[in-house]
Amino acid sequence: MRSRALLLIFVALALVAAACADDGEVVDSATPTADGEQPAVGESSGDTVVAPESTAITETTAAPVGLYSSAIKPTLQANCVSCHSEGGPGSAHFDLNIAADAKNIAPQLALVTGTGYMPPWPASDLSVPFHDDRSLDPEQIAAIAEWAEAGGPLDVPDDDPLEATVAVWPQIERDAVLIAEPYKGSTDLVDDYRCQIYDPELTETSFLQNYELLPDQIPVVHHALVFHA
Repeated sequence: MRSRALLLIFVALALVAAACADDGEVVDSATPTADGEQPAVGESSGDTVVAPESTAITETTAAPVGLYSSAIKPTLQANCVSCHSEGGPGSAHFDLNIAADAKNIAPQLALVTGTGYMPPWPASDLSVPFHDDRSLDPEQIAAIAEWAEAGGPLDVPDDDPLEATVAVWPQIERDAVLIAEPYKGSTDLVDDYRCQIYDPELTETSFLQNYELLPDQIPVVHHALVFHA
């Protein structure tokens, strides 16, 4: 009886060992199957699924040679640099003094010009033509977008200067200088609009030909609306 019991135990252990071997068998992706064929990529081989290897594909867009000097630089100098230069009204945001300055913010330039946010020109295309229109045409906007998409490549030295071809404001002959009451703004306001009165104290009929505003805090003042009565 004892011999028969030991024999049954050995048989049971052998069956358990065989079951474990069947359940735990792993077929490597490089090991041929029973019919001699390699398992297909992404198919199940035994208890192991062979996953396909991922391949990263990087696409780059090359800008035409000379695009910066032929299109980007002239556009910036005629429409942007006069404000975005040291001491200019737009210098609080960024400066465009050299070519590297433009390259470093190429994506931002494409964004603000593509949306029409910059250069600022609120006049409607349906109105009569105005002088000093600095809005960009579709070709200029497309060139900036293409240049930025390529990473803002330069065909000039990094320190190639950007010089405004149009003055930020025309020089005029002044007949009077008017100073408003001092005003201290609040940093609690995102947009702080302030109405100020400039009274020329005229005693006879006169014609206003032009004017210019010279804020003493250029980095703070963005624009002004002038009404006359």
